[in-house]
Amino acid sequence: NMAQNLCEYVASDDKKRMRSFLKDNKLKIRSVFKGVQCNGKNMLEFADNKGSTNVGMFIIAKLPKKSVKATMANLTNSDLQAKAADRTKA
Repeated sequence: NMAQNLCEYVASDDKKRMRSFLKDNKLKIRSVFKGVQCNGKNMLEFADNKGSTNVGMFIIAKLPKKSVKATMANLTNSDLQAKAADRTKA
């Protein structure tokens, strides 16, 4: 059910509700990223696929650099690609 809620927030590009859900459940993006799949994709690829730029940027900012780097090649949204490139080069 938690994964379903997270996927719904990603699909609707609702960063505010996603942040409050994570905080209320004492979760971090880093800790749930590997375990949550939305339509067979990780949350970042799902955000990219749904055009959820705000949530995608939030996820990129909270993930470790190597996780972002591993997903970067699959991103199609130019804003998310730029944010991921910035995140991985520093």
